Amino acid sequence: VGLCVQVVKLQIWDTAGQERFRSITQSYYRGSNGIILAYDVTDPQSLRHVATVWMKEVQRHATHDALLVLVGNKSDLASSCPEQVAATRAMAEQLVEGSQGRIVAHIETSAKTGVNVGTAFTALIDALVEQRSRKRAAAMLDGHSKRGSATHRLSTATALPMGGDRASWCAC
Repeated sequence: VGLCVQVVKLQIWDTAGQERFRSITQSYYRGSNGIILAYDVTDPQSLRHVATVWMKEVQRHATHDALLVLVGNKSDLASSCPEQVAATRAMAEQLVEGSQGRIVAHIETSAKTGVNVGTAFTALIDALVEQRSRKRAAAMLDGHSKRGSATHRLSTATALPMGGDRASWCAC
């Protein structure tokens, strides 16, 4: 079994969902391959805000193939208000189902205890690496099917540089 080791460069911008950062986040969306949207598992209104405000911002400003991870934070408080958490979980699942595959994971975390924080980032990274691999494989297949043109072979080789888009992340 061969293993493929990839180096992934992340640039993380944390706006904490504050409205005052909304104007600058628009420029961050444009170059993003992946986005984590976080809400409070004990507060259904925070998830509604993600669904009605931040998801719309992503749809408006991010590339069509940017992947999303939905993160429910404060899972350490879930036992203190089980009815609200159950309602929020159901809403989150509906949001994932209605995302047309853009939301690749829904993970509950606790920033306080650290539970699943790394898992949320790993889920996004894994989905991005898989997406990049599928794109490269499709480009290579396309290049082989149109092999007759030297110009096309050159452009295919150029479209698949080692390391990909260095502004976003690097793979070797």
